[in-house]
Amino acid sequence: MTGAPEFTTEQHALRVAIVGAFEDLVEQGTKQVRESAKPVMANTRNSGLSTSVRAKLDDGTDVGVVSITKGGTDTTEHADAIDKLARLPHNKDAAFHNFVEPHVLDDPRVVALIGEHFPELVQERLNPAWRARVLAEAAKARPAGKGNYLDPATGEVHKVSTIKDRPADGRVSYTGSPEASAAIFAALGQGLIDPALLPRIMAALPAPSNPPGRVFPMSPGPDPGWASPDPADLADVAGESPWDAPAPEWDADDPFMGVA
Repeated sequence: MTGAPEFTTEQHALRVAIVGAFEDLVEQGTKQVRESAKPVMANTRNSGLSTSVRAKLDDGTDVGVVSITKGGTDTTEHADAIDKLARLPHNKDAAFHNFVEPHVLDDPRVVALIGEHFPELVQERLNPAWRARVLAEAAKARPAGKGNYLDPATGEVHKVSTIKDRPADGRVSYTGSPEASAAIFAALGQGLIDPALLPRIMAALPAPSNPPGRVFPMSPGPDPGWASPDPADLADVAGESPWDAPAPEWDADDPFMGVA
């Protein structure tokens, strides 16, 4: 991307960790909010009031619809009644059929018997389990080398596969330490992280105020109204940190500030 800032490997790692902290927070919050909504939403659906609810902001702006999932259906089979029905003379031909347990086809005697009377039904194929075992052994790169299989019966080496390691494409995974989220949010609140390292969308959004009922465990921002920025402005973010005020105390046992 033209004009994109250049970061070191360590800076990229920190950016991944910052986003990971927010991702964990959102995931936990999503679960918590959905769980707390279940009793009310279940009652709304089960009482016949509604199958969905419009989500609206305080000013009446409609931001979508929340559909309440229908409860499941439990079916209890009356086996005795079904068996009795199946054995009625007019149902027997359709209700019953002969079958062979699939595992009996692994018995060489059964296969031989079928082949004796219906040879066109018996074919030879490579045993998938044997093939997988040979390829897995060759992938170990020992003792014959990667892609080679050492036949234990003869000692011969057979080239059964070509294995090439692809170069890394830069994808990463992130495993945060137990105190990662608390440390990251505290550092953001104290201005210890360079705002230039923040993803542009995060730097563009002023942190909201924290009135009761609003989930956002960062420091209050300069605009208590927290109006979303014009998307057109996101490309020209100056890099000013939205976390200028002191961060509230972080409680690892209550990451959502007591909000259910």
